[in-house]
Amino acid sequence: MTKALLSVPEAGIREIDGYDYSLDEEKRPFPNWMTLLPHRHATTEEIPKGYKSGWWFSSMVIETPRFMPWLMRRFTDLGGKHEERKLESINEAILHPFQPEIVVNCTGLGARGFLKDDQVYPIRGHVVRVNAPQVKKFYNALTESGETIYILPRSDCVVCGGTAQKGEWDTSIDSEESQRILERCERLFPGISKSEVISEWTGLRPGRSEIRLEMEPTNAPDSHCRQIIHNYGHGGGGMTLSWGCAQEVVELAEKSNTTVRSKL
Repeated sequence: MTKALLSVPEAGIREIDGYDYSLDEEKRPFPNWMTLLPHRHATTEEIPKGYKSGWWFSSMVIETPRFMPWLMRRFTDLGGKHEERKLESINEAILHPFQPEIVVNCTGLGARGFLKDDQVYPIRGHVVRVNAPQVKKFYNALTESGETIYILPRSDCVVCGGTAQKGEWDTSIDSEESQRILERCERLFPGISKSEVISEWTGLRPGRSEIRLEMEPTNAPDSHCRQIIHNYGHGGGGMTLSWGCAQEVVELAEKSNTTVRSKL
């Protein structure tokens, strides 16, 4: 599905190629998922100083500030309705006046309090957006101490990252951390640390011991709703996993003893 959307410019999806570098001397075997994409080992000339090997591969980038509004428009165009409100419990969704037959729970990090799921935890991410139109490819690596480095060009900026701090709830901007991120990115693309900074951003990924994607009966005698489908805990892989998990949700809904059928 995502590849089909390459022909829909407003969806914000495009093809891109780039590199994933390793500190290991030996060439790493390709992971199974990469065999579905154009790929090869990086040449010596393509590997930055301090790294020993790497992969080149072609993939796609999803620009979420464009993709998410497009997805919502598609939802409403197909007859979906959107209501924004605060819920204190899953029962408020089950007993909603709309009288749903199925509730799909995609509360992400909120499931920790909403469902009292203590397996859910935050993974703090910090990125710096810079003006660097000379960057045409993506770059990804780890430092010797395991810190994340990635450079991802978008249509309006280049995203430099990042962090993956498990259990950290603080979303305040740390300018010193931003500088460290740019210094790490300098290792992969010399000169990028001198680029104009457009913005700094932090956010919390919804981590969990494992993704929860399952159906649960409601046992609510006063409700039309008979099933809850849980779909949360995707960590930093939400976009990557979104279409596959959505398809599983649809399959669960259509197997349930309801009249629910997908229009998407």
